[in-house]
Amino acid sequence: MAGTTLADIIVPELFNPYVINRTMEKSALFQSGIITTSPEFSRLASEAARTHNLPFFEDLTGDAQNIIEGTSIEFQKIISNKDVSTTIMR
Repeated sequence: MAGTTLADIIVPELFNPYVINRTMEKSALFQSGIITTSPEFSRLASEAARTHNLPFFEDLTGDAQNIIEGTSIEFQKIISNKDVSTTIMR
């Protein structure tokens, strides 16, 4: 006789949206507005691909400069890079 498994109890199509919605409702970070959902990240997370390339800008470096009329300011280029993330399918 086979035992009961999680597949017998949890229907992912029904359970997953509930968990995501409840997590967002209860999360203090989400409620504060610091984080929000993004259609782009939702699309990436639902793809079948195992890895995703995510672009980002490198941190700015150097000291702040005083802007004085008649003098030139020094500047550096803004550098971008990419992170590679993986989708954990558990």
